[in-house]
Amino acid sequence: MLVRIKFSRINFESECFWDCIHGKGFLISDTPFSDIDKSIRTMDGPRSPRYGTTYGDANEFMDRYNCKCGKSIGATFEGEICPHCNTVIEHTDVDILYTGWINFYPYKIINPLFYQRLNSALSKKNLENIISNENIITSNGIIRKHSDNIEVKKSMLTYHNIGLKEFYDNYEEIMMYYKTKRKQKAELIDSLIADKEFVWTSKLPVYSTVLRPQGITVESYYFSPIDKQVHPLTNISLNLKKASPIEVPLYLYQAQMRANELWALNFSLIDGKHGWTRANVLGGQFNYSGRNVIVLDPTLKINEVDMSYKSFIVKFSGQIIKKLIRDKGWTITKAHNFLKSKFQYDPYIHQLMNEIIEKFEPKIILNRNPTITFGSILLMKVRQIKPDADDMTLAIPSAILPGLNADFDGDELNSIALNLPEIEEFFRGFDPQNMIINRTDETIKLDISATENISLAIFSDR
Repeated sequence: MLVRIKFSRINFESECFWDCIHGKGFLISDTPFSDIDKSIRTMDGPRSPRYGTTYGDANEFMDRYNCKCGKSIGATFEGEICPHCNTVIEHTDVDILYTGWINFYPYKIINPLFYQRLNSALSKKNLENIISNENIITSNGIIRKHSDNIEVKKSMLTYHNIGLKEFYDNYEEIMMYYKTKRKQKAELIDSLIADKEFVWTSKLPVYSTVLRPQGITVESYYFSPIDKQVHPLTNISLNLKKASPIEVPLYLYQAQMRANELWALNFSLIDGKHGWTRANVLGGQFNYSGRNVIVLDPTLKINEVDMSYKSFIVKFSGQIIKKLIRDKGWTITKAHNFLKSKFQYDPYIHQLMNEIIEKFEPKIILNRNPTITFGSILLMKVRQIKPDADDMTLAIPSAILPGLNADFDGDELNSIALNLPEIEEFFRGFDPQNMIINRTDETIKLDISATENISLAIFSDR
């Protein structure tokens, strides 16, 4: 079953007000560092001490142990009573949700997420032409009105080069104009008009410095690429407070471009094959695992595999070492070194493998990434070790191929050993024997039983 997750739209201004009222955030109203000493972080800057200390700070992590008033800090005083507020000094971790907010008020820019939707609704070229300020000053030295057409290559263009402020002030009018020009996007444009309070914002969130580490050494200065956009955005927000009307469009355009880059950078950190979500939530490194080219064995049951000698050593080395210790009375080090020396092949180790299979019926997880379809992860039992020590393939039954979206033309599958009965029990629902019949309508699932592959298994020579 395909499950869709829809994230709720966030009104940045409402979130900012809530954070500030409840002590969960603050308005960024200063540069990152003091003008006098660049090693001192300003209290209201984007690297404010309000976020908490981190690597490289003078008193790094001391504030993790504090009282309610914050005057007594440090692990040395843990458990003592603060003389100022009479509360216990105890460990308090950094509030990772504490947020600073860059403030462009009274001006607004487009929420970077909705900028992508406006790109789709108006087209990328039209949107860039609207917010651009290239021709915003007329020959008389005054700011051109949004209703003044501009001539480009003998074509009169409407709403071009009016800047973000004029776009916001006349948002509904401009969107309705493009609704008549791009009728296929009418529904999207209507939703963007209704969501004006989400589309436009005067606040941008800046998350904790714990997630934006930086440090200074004798030879280098390292910082997060996020700060490469955050610091200029902070300066722009401060300059807007004292900018003349002619300067405002340029500052807003620069802020919008950097906000878009900041959004793209944050999104790239969690999206895609190398993003945080794929790497840490949906994936990661596993012990006792490996990859093997799959081959057909029609004699296997639907939940059985035949494993190679070397693969079994890698995945079930713990059980083999445990058996060596019990049978030989060896230390862990000696048993480990002995097994390591027999990686190519040894009849005695092969015998131990068969004894383990007979007694414990070891299980593996068979997986074809990305693990997004039913049947792409299966609980399989090791039937036997292949007699040929040079055979590195994994023999599987043909009936499980559809769920894995695999075939026998050189495909590789991931396999992970389940060395604990508790983990094996957790994956019991992924046993192919329990997946043949659909539990909702009692029909046979084609992900597990495919006629053409079963026919191939019947008539193939082993």
